[in-house]
Amino acid sequence: VQSNDVTRHRMELYQQTMRDSGYDDEKIAQNMRECWLWRNVCVADTDAEAAEIGIPAFHRQTEFRAVMRYRIHKEQGVTLAKAPVAGVAPAAPAARSQVEHSLLYGAPDTVAEKIAEIDKFGAGGLIMTFRLGPMDIEATENSIRLFMTRVAPQFA
Repeated sequence: VQSNDVTRHRMELYQQTMRDSGYDDEKIAQNMRECWLWRNVCVADTDAEAAEIGIPAFHRQTEFRAVMRYRIHKEQGVTLAKAPVAGVAPAAPAARSQVEHSLLYGAPDTVAEKIAEIDKFGAGGLIMTFRLGPMDIEATENSIRLFMTRVAPQFA
């Protein structure tokens, strides 16, 4: 997961690099169809309800993953984190742990607008996770139901 700005830039750079390397439009389009993006999703009847359900569940999921990463590092000495460099400011938190970059939440029309923005990048599809951390099954089922009945049909 990256911010939309970073994703847009990387997709444009990828296409330009292919063009500069001599690939034709058909091959570029084929490769773009094979590029997929990932986001967590929480759909509810209103934007406020989706925020109330999705944001805390997303934060708990992110915290759990951080604990697991720390545990793996401690037990196995393996980490995905970059080592700090003297004299260089620490990097901002990863986009995957930031609500504004990793979580599409809201009422169906709000989520559809967010997906339409991502669709402009030209990727082949969107991988979506609906069960966020400890989110209860009823909220997850409702999110999927609203997505399939009111969001997905807008992209048929």
